[in-house]
Amino acid sequence: MDIEPEKERWQSIAKKWCAQGLADTPGAGKLHHHLSLLSREVDNKELHAVYHFVKSMTTLHMFSGSQESILPIWSSTAQSRQLQADACAPELFVLLHGMLFTNIQLDDFPPTLARFLERIEIEGAEEREWIMMAVVNIGAVFEYGRPS
Repeated sequence: MDIEPEKERWQSIAKKWCAQGLADTPGAGKLHHHLSLLSREVDNKELHAVYHFVKSMTTLHMFSGSQESILPIWSSTAQSRQLQADACAPELFVLLHGMLFTNIQLDDFPPTLARFLERIEIEGAEEREWIMMAVVNIGAVFEYGRPS
């Protein structure tokens, strides 16, 4: 019987409590913010983190701290991993939204978009990933909850 490492165990418990809180109060941006922080700590969960960050910035009761907390996802270390030739579709999607959110490297947007579309054709995506990508795209249309 495997025993989960202590950090992962408490992350799992915290995620369950936040998810329960969201079921009761779906417009609470602070709960999405906490879920995004928990997802940000796990490898290959960047899409989940961006999804929850965007939800926290665009819900009825948005959490303004998310606009700063999301930035480490697009740090130079994270971007170097996302720019590798073997980057998967969700990683490229996160990179594209990093370009849009930060307005940095916009000249690289068209070739990165082409790589993303190629990867999505080859790999496809799970239904859950499609839903998260759709929500993040809608959040981008709303300028990630930035005040007008």
